[in-house]
Amino acid sequence: MDAVALPDGRKTSRLGFGCALLVDRYERRQSVRLVHAALDAGITHFDTAPVYGMGTADDALRHALAGRRGDVTITTKVGIARPKAQGLIGLARRIAKPMLASLPGLRARLAKSVQGQASARGQFSPSQARAALAESLERLGTDHVDLLLLHQVDPGAVSDELLRFLEERKAAGAIGAYGIGTTRQDGEAIARAWPQLVDVVQTGFSVPDPPPLRGTALTITHGALRGSGELRKSLQADSARRRQFEDATGLDLTADLTAALLCGAYTAHDGIVLVATRNPDHLAANVAAVSDARLREAGRKLAGLLPVGPPPA
Repeated sequence: MDAVALPDGRKTSRLGFGCALLVDRYERRQSVRLVHAALDAGITHFDTAPVYGMGTADDALRHALAGRRGDVTITTKVGIARPKAQGLIGLARRIAKPMLASLPGLRARLAKSVQGQASARGQFSPSQARAALAESLERLGTDHVDLLLLHQVDPGAVSDELLRFLEERKAAGAIGAYGIGTTRQDGEAIARAWPQLVDVVQTGFSVPDPPPLRGTALTITHGALRGSGELRKSLQADSARRRQFEDATGLDLTADLTAALLCGAYTAHDGIVLVATRNPDHLAANVAAVSDARLREAGRKLAGLLPVGPPPA
């Protein structure tokens, strides 16, 4: 797999693992298996946040990376508080799991509802950011993270005091670099007012992918595969558009669309592309896809054929 350089010069894998689906306690064994599958596939970058896994993703990642912290790079975030009552959330998940497995729509709505109710957003005061970073480092079992992002930050939440905190933590070695994880629109506004904050930018992937923000050293994208099912249905219903796609790319729509979307994200820029899954086998397939020259070329062509708006940050 291709490597990418972080702002401090350290190299990591261009395909990163998004840890939003990792859950500790009742699902620790499955979460550890996912992280190990990512490592076995050659993925060495892991993206987490306090809100992920109903507040327990950091703990699951710590268990999975025991003895291997030096082999990987980690992104975490501040700005959205860790959910409260994590034990009750975990117990509810365990009790409701059989029902939710048969009703994926209900599972998604419940997860979104719980996260929205339990997590306070806009936590960007220096004291809030300091406390959030300290807790994340403790839960991750490390004294530093490679990247720290302001999670879903808007321009009005940035302050000189927040920037001083970030510089202080960077100078102390607690973070390797810092940046933002937000929408393209907010990222552009922040770039104009606070250019030092866009050294690292994480945002939703879109086809065709816009150029990086001016001054950005590292772009991280997520959501390249979100909505691939709906896209496949729309192409199947539009025979002319489907033929255009297949003639231009040489791909079988039913078999290769998801892989081509991933490759489209992977070839759009030199940054990190995040993937998330509950299926360990998918990770090896993702790495195989981005290593396939035919699929990577198809992904480039796909970007010009199928304009898709960016997913939420």
